[in-house]
Amino acid sequence: MERLVSGGSGLKIGEFKRTWKRACQEAQMPDKIFHDFRRTAARNLVRAGVSERVAMLITGHRTRSIFDRYNITSDEDLIDAVEKLSAHVSKLAEKDAKRRAESARFQRGDSESREPVVK
Repeated sequence: MERLVSGGSGLKIGEFKRTWKRACQEAQMPDKIFHDFRRTAARNLVRAGVSERVAMLITGHRTRSIFDRYNITSDEDLIDAVEKLSAHVSKLAEKDAKRRAESARFQRGDSESREPVVK
């Protein structure tokens, strides 16, 4: 395992596994592994609206296939997608109904549906 070097001081901070284990113990999260947080970061970035390409750069994923392993789709994600689609289709249906009603009024000759004459 490579040794990590701290920011600007150049001091060795030790082997990553040992440092990570100690950090997790201090955070009272002893069973966490580094990739748990990498996965969480990938999911949170995408759900926050960050583009997947930018999220890949931030999380250090070089390939789409590997990023997709981390950006896991949950049942909640699927439910959210269906709700968004439903809302979108409802808006389209409302617009279509308004257009049809307007067209019907115009064909009947209702004056309120006619466009004003510009002189």
